[in-house]
Amino acid sequence: MKNNMFFMCVALILSGGLVFGTSQTDVGITGVMAAQILPVVFSLIIGMSCSPFIALTVISGVGSFLNSGLVNSDAIPFSGFITELPLASFGVFVVLLVITSLKGLLNFAGTTKILCDATLGKLEDLTATLCVIIGPYLVITTVTVYAAEPASGGVLSSAASGVLAVIASVVVYGMYYVVKTLVAALGVFTFLIPGASVLFTTAKYTIVSGYTILTFVNPTVAFVIGLMLLVVALIAFSWARRMVKYYRRIYLFPFLNAAFRGGRIIPLVSKRIPRGVLKGFGKVDICIAAFFMNRTSPFKQREMCHFIRVDGKNYLYKMNVFGKEVKIPLEGELYVERCFRFVRIFSEEEKPSSVRGIHIVISREQVCNIEELLADKNFVDYNIILDGRKRLKSNNRAAGLFGFRRRL
Repeated sequence: MKNNMFFMCVALILSGGLVFGTSQTDVGITGVMAAQILPVVFSLIIGMSCSPFIALTVISGVGSFLNSGLVNSDAIPFSGFITELPLASFGVFVVLLVITSLKGLLNFAGTTKILCDATLGKLEDLTATLCVIIGPYLVITTVTVYAAEPASGGVLSSAASGVLAVIASVVVYGMYYVVKTLVAALGVFTFLIPGASVLFTTAKYTIVSGYTILTFVNPTVAFVIGLMLLVVALIAFSWARRMVKYYRRIYLFPFLNAAFRGGRIIPLVSKRIPRGVLKGFGKVDICIAAFFMNRTSPFKQREMCHFIRVDGKNYLYKMNVFGKEVKIPLEGELYVERCFRFVRIFSEEEKPSSVRGIHIVISREQVCNIEELLADKNFVDYNIILDGRKRLKSNNRAAGLFGFRRRL
């Protein structure tokens, strides 16, 4: 709770310069100018969805350079709007540049990426959420009330602008969430490939910085590119959401629990039991989140399900968006392997992992409950099998070397 309050306070400070400053700047904007600035606002939302810190840093940098005269204001539409933002100062630009650069460096390696997502990543999400929810509400209420004719009625126009602002905030947050999820999923995908995080982070910083600058130089082109990205994000949303959920459950949450909640007992029954489990199974002995690692009908790769044990019987369970339940009984011999990243449960040990009928992973935190998982007679400790094979291989190698020396 204390960590969340700290991040919230800092996020309020970082976002306040853009959110509340924009609402004050827009007082002099007419209805026509508001329509003209729409492509800029849309493109900035897309840029902040890709990386809030990068977008805020570029906005601050452009504004501070315009105020100092280093950049020609004639080349940038709405330069007066940008220079009046509280973010448009050299001091704020330096602070944002340091934070953004530090976050980029931490994202270069897999281990430090988890640390970054647990600290600066959390701060970045809170800052962006405040900007994309509160910002549109304040801007639209200010613009619509100012642009409304006095004869149209103050109470009615204020109520209408409030409703419009709420709808705009919801729509903007939806856009932000969809694009942010896609970019986060691409980061997770490269995180799983050794060395790819450096390339992805470098490309992300370069592209988002260039796109945010393009927003000010040529808003129309930036609007078209942003619209195309939004369409792609909507199409790939299902895959992206699976990737992000997998990363958070398998990597990020265990790190947070180990760092800030040391000694926490990991329960075998989740606090949030999926709706339908109690109704379909009654009282369960084990109910933990799991992820399918291969594409097997009716599960998609890295799709979250729940491993359930009730009355000595094991199941995989999930409920679709529209309430359709999928319940698969687990029968036959299953292997449990403790890996560095997670605990793996699979069948058909002789087959490649991509074609096994059952191949799921659960959080590494469940190692403390491994004895309860192995209590089922159909579950086999695969680490014992691997250790036996290693000893046999080592003995065979030693015997071969001893025989070779005797022949010599």
